[in-house]
Amino acid sequence: MFFTLGALVLIAAAALVAWRPELVIGRQEPRVRSVFIFPPAAAQAGAAWRLTGQWRSPGKQDGEETLWAVEFKPVPDWETPPPVLLSQAERGVDVRGVYQPAPFTREPPIKVAGSVVLADAAVEWARLALERSGAGEVRRLPGLTPDATEVEGAFFASKVRRSIDVRAVGTEAGITALTSRACMMALSSRPLTAAEEALGLQARMVGQDALAVVVAPGNSVRTLDMDALRDIFSGRIQRWSEVGGPDVPITVVALEPNFGTQQLFQELVLGYLPLTAKARWAPSPAAVDAMVADDPGAIGYTSLPLTQRAALVAVRVEAGHAPILPSPVSVRDGSYPLVRSLFVAWRKDAPPSQLLQTIFSSEGKRILERFGFLVPPS
Repeated sequence: MFFTLGALVLIAAAALVAWRPELVIGRQEPRVRSVFIFPPAAAQAGAAWRLTGQWRSPGKQDGEETLWAVEFKPVPDWETPPPVLLSQAERGVDVRGVYQPAPFTREPPIKVAGSVVLADAAVEWARLALERSGAGEVRRLPGLTPDATEVEGAFFASKVRRSIDVRAVGTEAGITALTSRACMMALSSRPLTAAEEALGLQARMVGQDALAVVVAPGNSVRTLDMDALRDIFSGRIQRWSEVGGPDVPITVVALEPNFGTQQLFQELVLGYLPLTAKARWAPSPAAVDAMVADDPGAIGYTSLPLTQRAALVAVRVEAGHAPILPSPVSVRDGSYPLVRSLFVAWRKDAPPSQLLQTIFSSEGKRILERFGFLVPPS
Protein backbone atom coordinates (compact mmCIF):
# COMPACT_ATOMS: atom_id res chain seq x y z
CA MET A 1 0.00 0.00 0.00
CA PHE A 2 2.68 2.47 1.08
CA PHE A 3 4.90 1.32 -1.77
CA THR A 4 2.14 1.86 -4.25
CA LEU A 5 1.35 5.32 -2.83
CA GLY A 6 5.04 6.29 -2.90
CA ALA A 7 5.38 5.12 -6.47
CA LEU A 8 2.40 7.22 -7.48
CA VAL A 9 3.92 10.29 -5.79
CA LEU A 10 7.23 9.77 -7.62
CA ILE A 11 5.47 9.32 -10.93
CA ALA A 12 3.45 12.53 -10.37
CA ALA A 13 6.59 14.45 -9.40
CA ALA A 14 8.41 13.24 -12.52
CA ALA A 15 5.49 14.30 -14.67
CA LEU A 16 5.48 17.73 -13.03
CA VAL A 17 9.20 18.15 -13.67
CA ALA A 18 8.72 17.19 -17.30
CA TRP A 19 5.71 19.45 -17.78
CA ARG A 20 6.60 22.55 -15.68
CA PRO A 21 10.21 22.14 -14.47
CA GLU A 22 10.37 25.74 -13.26
CA LEU A 23 7.79 24.92 -10.54
CA VAL A 24 10.06 22.26 -9.04
CA ILE A 25 13.58 23.30 -9.92
CA GLY A 26 13.02 27.07 -9.71
CA ARG A 27 12.35 29.77 -12.30
CA GLN A 28 14.22 29.14 -15.54
CA GLU A 29 16.27 31.74 -17.35
CA PRO A 30 14.14 33.55 -19.96
CA ARG A 31 14.32 32.23 -23.48
CA VAL A 32 15.51 35.61 -24.81
CA ARG A 33 17.70 37.64 -22.48
CA SER A 34 18.07 40.74 -24.66
CA VAL A 35 17.32 41.98 -28.17
CA PHE A 36 19.46 44.70 -29.72
CA ILE A 37 18.15 46.67 -32.72
CA PHE A 38 20.60 48.44 -35.02
CA PRO A 39 21.04 51.14 -36.20
CA PRO A 40 19.47 53.52 -33.66
CA ALA A 41 17.70 55.37 -36.48
CA ALA A 42 15.64 52.24 -37.20
CA ALA A 43 14.61 52.01 -33.55
CA GLN A 44 13.62 55.68 -33.61
CA ALA A 45 11.53 54.98 -36.71
CA GLY A 46 9.51 52.40 -34.74
CA ALA A 47 11.47 49.14 -35.09
CA ALA A 48 10.42 46.53 -32.49
CA TRP A 49 10.48 42.76 -31.89
CA ARG A 50 8.30 39.95 -30.56
CA LEU A 51 8.78 36.30 -29.58
CA THR A 52 6.45 33.82 -31.27
CA GLY A 53 6.14 30.04 -31.44
CA GLN A 54 6.15 28.15 -34.70
CA TRP A 55 3.01 26.83 -36.28
CA ARG A 56 2.39 23.17 -35.27
CA SER A 57 0.25 20.40 -36.69
CA PRO A 58 -2.79 19.25 -34.66
CA GLY A 59 -1.76 17.02 -31.74
CA LYS A 60 1.92 17.94 -31.95
CA GLN A 61 3.47 18.80 -28.57
CA ASP A 62 6.49 20.87 -27.56
CA GLY A 63 9.78 19.09 -27.94
CA GLU A 64 13.36 19.58 -28.97
CA GLU A 65 12.24 20.02 -32.55
CA THR A 66 9.93 22.92 -31.64
CA LEU A 67 11.26 26.29 -32.82
CA TRP A 68 10.62 29.76 -31.46
CA ALA A 69 11.15 32.90 -33.52
CA VAL A 70 12.20 36.43 -32.66
CA GLU A 71 10.37 38.46 -35.31
CA PHE A 72 11.07 42.09 -36.18
CA LYS A 73 8.48 44.74 -36.95
CA PRO A 74 8.46 46.22 -40.48
CA VAL A 75 8.95 50.00 -40.51
CA PRO A 76 8.89 52.43 -43.45
CA ASP A 77 12.19 53.06 -45.25
CA TRP A 78 13.92 50.01 -43.70
CA GLU A 79 14.39 46.39 -44.78
CA THR A 80 13.17 44.09 -42.02
CA PRO A 81 15.77 41.62 -40.59
CA PRO A 82 14.93 37.92 -40.98
CA PRO A 83 13.50 36.17 -37.89
CA VAL A 84 15.94 34.52 -35.48
CA LEU A 85 14.94 30.88 -34.77
CA LEU A 86 15.46 29.32 -31.32
CA SER A 87 15.13 25.69 -30.31
CA GLN A 88 12.99 24.64 -27.34
CA ALA A 89 16.12 24.06 -25.25
CA GLU A 90 17.76 27.46 -25.87
CA ARG A 91 17.63 29.93 -22.98
CA GLY A 92 19.23 33.29 -22.22
CA VAL A 93 19.90 34.11 -25.86
CA ASP A 94 21.10 37.56 -26.94
CA VAL A 95 19.59 38.53 -30.30
CA ARG A 96 20.68 41.21 -32.76
CA GLY A 97 18.34 42.66 -35.36
CA VAL A 98 20.10 44.73 -38.00
CA TYR A 99 17.86 46.85 -40.22
CA GLN A 100 19.13 48.05 -43.59
CA PRO A 101 17.89 51.14 -45.45
CA ALA A 102 15.31 50.01 -47.98
CA PRO A 103 16.44 50.36 -51.61
CA PHE A 104 14.09 52.82 -53.33
CA THR A 105 14.07 54.03 -56.90
CA ARG A 106 13.92 57.83 -57.00
CA GLU A 107 11.91 59.34 -59.83
CA PRO A 108 12.81 62.74 -61.29
CA PRO A 109 11.10 65.45 -59.23
CA ILE A 110 8.21 67.59 -60.38
CA LYS A 111 9.52 71.15 -60.14
CA VAL A 112 7.33 74.12 -59.22
CA ALA A 113 8.63 77.70 -59.09
CA GLY A 114 7.26 81.20 -58.80
CA SER A 115 5.24 83.51 -56.59
CA VAL A 116 6.37 83.69 -52.98
CA VAL A 117 2.78 84.44 -51.98
CA LEU A 118 1.57 81.06 -53.28
CA ALA A 119 4.60 79.00 -52.23
CA ASP A 120 3.28 77.80 -48.85
CA ALA A 121 -0.01 76.74 -50.40
CA ALA A 122 1.92 74.95 -53.16
CA VAL A 123 3.81 72.90 -50.57
CA GLU A 124 0.47 71.75 -49.13
CA TRP A 125 -0.83 71.01 -52.63
CA ALA A 126 2.25 68.85 -53.19
CA ARG A 127 1.64 66.94 -49.96
CA LEU A 128 -2.00 66.34 -50.87
CA ALA A 129 -1.14 65.24 -54.42
CA LEU A 130 1.30 62.61 -53.16
CA GLU A 131 -1.17 61.33 -50.57
CA ARG A 132 -3.93 61.10 -53.19
CA SER A 133 -1.63 59.10 -55.47
CA GLY A 134 -1.06 56.48 -52.76
CA ALA A 135 2.14 57.47 -50.95
CA GLY A 136 2.54 55.52 -47.71
CA GLU A 137 4.58 58.27 -46.13
CA VAL A 138 4.90 61.96 -47.08
CA ARG A 139 7.48 64.24 -45.53
CA ARG A 140 8.59 67.83 -45.97
CA LEU A 141 12.32 68.37 -46.42
CA PRO A 142 14.49 71.46 -46.82
CA GLY A 143 15.47 72.11 -50.42
CA LEU A 144 18.93 72.65 -51.83
CA THR A 145 18.52 76.43 -51.56
CA PRO A 146 16.91 78.61 -48.85
CA ASP A 147 13.95 79.40 -51.11
CA ALA A 148 13.21 75.73 -51.86
CA THR A 149 11.11 73.06 -50.15
CA GLU A 150 11.00 69.39 -51.14
CA VAL A 151 7.90 67.30 -50.49
CA GLU A 152 8.73 63.59 -50.80
CA GLY A 153 6.39 60.63 -50.97
CA ALA A 154 7.47 57.02 -50.35
CA PHE A 155 5.54 54.30 -52.18
CA PHE A 156 6.45 51.15 -50.27
CA ALA A 157 4.75 48.57 -52.49
CA SER A 158 6.61 49.72 -55.60
CA LYS A 159 9.75 50.88 -53.71
CA VAL A 160 9.57 54.27 -55.41
CA ARG A 161 10.16 57.78 -54.09
CA ARG A 162 8.50 60.71 -55.81
CA SER A 163 9.07 64.32 -54.89
CA ILE A 164 7.67 67.73 -55.72
CA ASP A 165 10.12 70.62 -55.35
CA VAL A 166 8.68 74.08 -54.67
CA ARG A 167 10.86 77.18 -55.09
CA ALA A 168 9.66 80.59 -53.93
CA VAL A 169 11.59 82.73 -56.39
CA GLY A 170 8.99 85.26 -57.52
CA THR A 171 6.56 85.32 -60.42
CA GLU A 172 8.98 86.47 -63.12
CA ALA A 173 11.64 83.89 -62.25
CA GLY A 174 8.97 81.18 -62.14
CA ILE A 175 7.56 82.01 -65.57
CA THR A 176 11.08 82.23 -66.99
CA ALA A 177 11.83 78.76 -65.58
CA LEU A 178 8.62 77.41 -67.09
CA THR A 179 9.44 78.90 -70.48
CA SER A 180 12.89 77.27 -70.45
CA ARG A 181 11.47 73.95 -69.17
CA ALA A 182 13.40 74.27 -65.91
CA CYS A 183 10.13 73.64 -64.06
CA MET A 184 6.78 72.02 -64.86
CA MET A 185 4.50 74.54 -63.16
CA ALA A 186 4.80 78.23 -62.33
CA LEU A 187 3.06 80.12 -59.54
CA SER A 188 2.06 83.56 -60.76
CA SER A 189 0.59 86.70 -59.24
CA ARG A 190 -0.32 88.04 -62.69
CA PRO A 191 -1.90 86.66 -65.87
CA LEU A 192 0.27 85.47 -68.73
CA THR A 193 1.12 87.90 -71.48
CA ALA A 194 0.20 87.21 -75.09
CA ALA A 195 3.88 86.59 -75.83
CA GLU A 196 4.09 83.97 -73.07
CA GLU A 197 0.96 82.23 -74.31
CA ALA A 198 2.49 82.19 -77.80
CA LEU A 199 5.39 80.19 -76.34
CA GLY A 200 3.00 77.39 -75.40
CA LEU A 201 2.18 78.40 -71.83
CA GLN A 202 -1.28 78.10 -70.33
CA ALA A 203 -2.62 79.47 -67.02
CA ARG A 204 -5.69 79.18 -64.84
CA MET A 205 -6.76 81.38 -61.96
CA VAL A 206 -6.72 79.70 -58.55
CA GLY A 207 -7.76 82.57 -56.31
CA GLN A 208 -7.70 86.26 -55.48
CA ASP A 209 -5.66 88.31 -53.06
CA ALA A 210 -5.67 91.89 -51.81
CA LEU A 211 -2.59 94.10 -52.02
CA ALA A 212 -2.54 95.55 -48.52
CA VAL A 213 -0.99 98.97 -47.90
CA VAL A 214 0.68 98.92 -44.47
CA VAL A 215 2.26 101.44 -42.09
CA ALA A 216 4.00 101.18 -38.73
CA PRO A 217 1.62 100.38 -35.83
CA GLY A 218 2.26 103.77 -34.20
CA ASN A 219 1.45 105.79 -37.32
CA SER A 220 -1.76 107.84 -36.97
CA VAL A 221 -2.40 107.84 -40.73
CA ARG A 222 -4.75 104.93 -41.43
CA THR A 223 -6.60 106.27 -44.50
CA LEU A 224 -5.15 107.29 -47.88
CA ASP A 225 -6.68 107.87 -51.28
CA MET A 226 -5.23 106.55 -54.52
CA ASP A 227 -3.74 109.92 -55.47
CA ALA A 228 -1.90 110.16 -52.13
CA LEU A 229 -0.56 106.62 -52.55
CA ARG A 230 0.69 107.49 -56.03
CA ASP A 231 2.44 110.62 -54.75
CA ILE A 232 4.00 108.86 -51.75
CA PHE A 233 5.40 105.89 -53.66
CA SER A 234 6.66 108.06 -56.52
CA GLY A 235 8.43 110.39 -54.08
CA ARG A 236 6.30 113.50 -54.67
CA ILE A 237 5.15 113.39 -51.02
CA GLN A 238 8.05 112.79 -48.66
CA ARG A 239 6.75 113.68 -45.18
CA TRP A 240 3.78 112.30 -43.26
CA SER A 241 2.66 115.80 -42.31
CA GLU A 242 1.61 116.32 -45.94
CA VAL A 243 -1.16 113.71 -45.51
CA GLY A 244 -2.27 114.59 -41.99
CA GLY A 245 0.35 112.69 -40.01
CA PRO A 246 3.37 113.61 -37.87
CA ASP A 247 6.17 115.73 -39.28
CA VAL A 248 8.54 112.83 -39.97
CA PRO A 249 10.03 111.61 -43.25
CA ILE A 250 8.33 108.82 -45.15
CA THR A 251 10.29 105.62 -45.79
CA VAL A 252 8.96 103.72 -48.80
CA VAL A 253 9.45 99.94 -48.64
CA ALA A 254 8.98 98.12 -51.94
CA LEU A 255 9.43 94.64 -53.32
CA GLU A 256 12.25 93.89 -55.69
CA PRO A 257 11.31 94.16 -59.40
CA ASN A 258 11.30 90.38 -60.01
CA PHE A 259 8.11 90.03 -57.95
CA GLY A 260 4.79 90.06 -59.75
CA THR A 261 3.40 91.95 -56.75
CA GLN A 262 5.71 94.88 -57.53
CA GLN A 263 4.66 94.92 -61.17
CA LEU A 264 0.98 94.85 -60.23
CA PHE A 265 1.43 97.70 -57.73
CA GLN A 266 3.16 99.67 -60.45
CA GLU A 267 0.19 99.08 -62.75
CA LEU A 268 -2.60 99.71 -60.21
CA VAL A 269 -1.10 102.60 -58.24
CA LEU A 270 1.89 104.26 -59.91
CA GLY A 271 0.84 103.95 -63.53
CA TYR A 272 3.42 105.73 -65.69
CA LEU A 273 5.29 107.20 -62.69
CA PRO A 274 8.47 105.46 -61.55
CA LEU A 275 8.93 104.25 -57.99
CA THR A 276 10.92 106.68 -55.85
CA ALA A 277 14.66 106.12 -56.03
CA LYS A 278 14.80 106.35 -52.23
CA ALA A 279 12.76 103.17 -51.73
CA ARG A 280 14.15 100.41 -49.52
CA TRP A 281 14.01 97.03 -51.24
CA ALA A 282 12.44 94.08 -49.42
CA PRO A 283 13.50 90.54 -50.39
CA SER A 284 10.01 89.05 -49.92
CA PRO A 285 6.39 90.04 -49.22
CA ALA A 286 6.73 88.82 -45.62
CA ALA A 287 9.84 90.99 -45.21
CA VAL A 288 7.81 94.07 -46.20
CA ASP A 289 5.54 93.54 -43.20
CA ALA A 290 8.51 93.22 -40.81
CA MET A 291 10.46 96.17 -42.25
CA VAL A 292 7.45 98.49 -42.10
CA ALA A 293 6.51 97.42 -38.57
CA ASP A 294 10.03 98.19 -37.33
CA ASP A 295 10.27 101.68 -38.91
CA PRO A 296 7.93 104.39 -37.48
CA GLY A 297 8.01 106.34 -40.76
CA ALA A 298 7.62 103.42 -43.16
CA ILE A 299 4.91 102.52 -45.65
CA GLY A 300 4.78 99.50 -47.93
CA TYR A 301 2.50 97.00 -49.63
CA THR A 302 2.24 93.24 -49.33
CA SER A 303 -0.18 90.35 -49.65
CA LEU A 304 -3.05 90.59 -47.16
CA PRO A 305 -2.54 87.06 -45.71
CA LEU A 306 1.09 87.96 -44.94
CA THR A 307 0.34 90.99 -42.76
CA GLN A 308 1.28 90.19 -39.18
CA ARG A 309 2.73 93.19 -37.34
CA ALA A 310 2.23 96.22 -39.57
CA ALA A 311 -1.05 98.20 -39.54
CA LEU A 312 -3.49 98.12 -42.45
CA VAL A 313 -4.40 101.30 -44.33
CA ALA A 314 -7.92 101.85 -45.65
CA VAL A 315 -7.84 103.00 -49.29
CA ARG A 316 -10.23 105.56 -50.74
CA VAL A 317 -10.69 105.26 -54.49
CA GLU A 318 -11.35 109.00 -54.86
CA ALA A 319 -12.80 111.96 -52.99
CA GLY A 320 -16.35 111.37 -51.82
CA HIS A 321 -15.91 107.61 -51.52
CA ALA A 322 -15.64 105.77 -48.20
CA PRO A 323 -12.20 104.36 -47.34
CA ILE A 324 -12.12 100.56 -47.61
CA LEU A 325 -9.95 98.18 -45.61
CA PRO A 326 -8.72 95.04 -47.39
CA SER A 327 -10.62 91.94 -46.27
CA PRO A 328 -12.12 88.81 -47.81
CA VAL A 329 -15.48 90.61 -47.90
CA SER A 330 -14.18 93.74 -49.65
CA VAL A 331 -12.24 91.59 -52.11
CA ARG A 332 -15.31 89.49 -52.88
CA ASP A 333 -17.70 92.42 -53.35
CA GLY A 334 -15.18 94.43 -55.40
CA SER A 335 -15.18 97.48 -53.13
CA TYR A 336 -11.46 97.29 -52.33
CA PRO A 337 -9.51 98.68 -55.31
CA LEU A 338 -6.18 96.83 -54.98
CA VAL A 339 -7.14 93.26 -55.84
CA ARG A 340 -5.21 90.80 -57.94
CA SER A 341 -5.81 87.31 -59.27
CA LEU A 342 -3.40 84.45 -58.63
CA PHE A 343 -2.59 81.78 -61.20
CA VAL A 344 -0.85 78.51 -61.82
CA ALA A 345 0.74 78.11 -65.25
CA TRP A 346 2.09 75.13 -67.17
CA ARG A 347 3.21 74.11 -70.63
CA LYS A 348 0.43 72.86 -72.89
CA ASP A 349 2.61 70.00 -74.09
CA ALA A 350 3.60 68.84 -70.58
CA PRO A 351 0.91 69.52 -67.97
CA PRO A 352 1.52 68.13 -64.45
CA SER A 353 -1.92 66.52 -64.58
CA GLN A 354 -2.08 64.93 -61.14
CA LEU A 355 -0.89 68.07 -59.38
CA LEU A 356 -3.36 70.22 -61.33
CA GLN A 357 -6.22 67.88 -60.46
CA THR A 358 -5.29 68.23 -56.79
CA ILE A 359 -5.08 72.03 -56.92
CA PHE A 360 -8.55 72.39 -58.45
CA SER A 361 -10.15 69.73 -56.26
CA SER A 362 -12.35 70.74 -53.33
CA GLU A 363 -9.52 69.81 -50.94
CA GLY A 364 -7.03 71.88 -52.93
CA LYS A 365 -9.32 74.91 -52.81
CA ARG A 366 -9.72 74.54 -49.05
CA ILE A 367 -5.93 74.69 -48.72
CA LEU A 368 -5.88 78.04 -50.51
CA GLU A 369 -8.70 79.36 -48.32
CA ARG A 370 -6.81 78.24 -45.22
CA PHE A 371 -3.97 80.54 -46.24
CA GLY A 372 -6.36 83.49 -46.42
CA PHE A 373 -7.01 83.71 -50.17
CA LEU A 374 -10.39 84.06 -51.83
CA VAL A 375 -11.28 81.11 -54.05
CA PRO A 376 -13.68 81.80 -56.94
CA PRO A 377 -16.80 79.62 -57.20
CA SER A 378 -16.47 76.58 -59.43
